[in-house]
Amino acid sequence: MISEHGDELIADFREYYNVRLLDVLKFDGSLNIAEAAILARKLPPSSRTVAAVQGGDEYWGWDFERHVLVSILEAINAGNHLFASANSKKKIKPPKRLPRPGDEERKRKERENNPFALMVKRQMDALKRKQKGDASHE
Repeated sequence: MISEHGDELIADFREYYNVRLLDVLKFDGSLNIAEAAILARKLPPSSRTVAAVQGGDEYWGWDFERHVLVSILEAINAGNHLFASANSKKKIKPPKRLPRPGDEERKRKERENNPFALMVKRQMDALKRKQKGDASHE
C-alpha cells in the first residue's frame, strides 16, 4: 500500500494519529510495522488513503455522514418538486440527482452493460460502415 498510496498514508497518519509514517519505516521502536498496518486499515472512510484506494480524489471526504446528507438534500428537493408540481399548472422539471463520487464510472459501466444500448451501438456502427462503403463506391 505504501508504494501505491504513500503520500496519502503519510498525510493521514499525520492528521489522524499525529504520527510520522517515515518514523515507522525507520524501525526506531516507537511504532512497529504491525501497528502501523492496523492503523492504516482503520483509517476513516473520509481519509485520503481510503479515497485513493476507492478511485481517487473525488472520494476524499465522502464518509457515511456525507452520503446521508446528500440523500437528505435529494429527499428535500423531491418533496419541493412534488409540492411545486401539485400547485402549478406548468410541468415542473424534476430535480437532478446530486453528484456523488464514482458517478462517471457508474454511468460508463451502465452503458457498457446495457444490452439495448449495445445493440443500438452495433447497429449504428454497421450503418456507418455501410454508409462509408457506399460513399467510397461513388
